[in-house]
This record gives sequence, C-alpha cells and structure tokens, in this order.
Amino acid sequence: MAIHKDIPSLLRESMQEMLSVAKYWIEFRKEAKYWGAPGCYGCPATLILLSIIDSLGSYVNKAKDTAIIRFKILNDPKYFGLDMSDRQLDILSDHLRNTLSH
Repeated sequence: MAIHKDIPSLLRESMQEMLSVAKYWIEFRKEAKYWGAPGCYGCPATLILLSIIDSLGSYVNKAKDTAIIRFKILNDPKYFGLDMSDRQLDILSDHLRNTLSH
C-alpha cells in the first residue's frame, strides 16, 4: 500500500486490494487432507466482500447513514440488481457487518 494524500485515493487502492484478496480466497482450493473437506476460503472472502458492499453503499447513499441503507445497494439495478427483502438486508446489517473492518 502506498502513502496517500487524500481519502479517495486511499479508498481506490484499498478497494482494489480487497477485491484482489477476495478473488484469491475464492479461487484458492483447500486440500481435504489438511482441512477435512475441499473448498475455498469462503468465510473470509464473504467478510471482505460484504465490507466492500457496505463501503460502496455508504458512498452511494451518503445522506442516509444507516447500515441497512448501505446494504440496499444490493437491490439497486445500477449496481447488483438483486431482489432482497428488508428482512434479508436486516440480517446482513445486523449479523454480518463488522465494525472493525469499516
């Protein structure tokens, strides 16, 4: 990571770093003999991807600074275009949002 003179520059680099790490964790194949079952690093990849979504939602919805509003970006057709219910978004914001990583 470079030294940055402003927050937007830092965010551009850190978001790209987080996406790169998440991609690596998803594409990585764990060996069953060491892990008990094959797979990827799903939990850390999910955490970092949700952190990215929360950050994007915060940027897009600047005037509305609540966690559930941030996750509504998942339903926005300009970004993810999902059809998640308010209950599902509540679960994300209540249980999966990690304040340490935001």
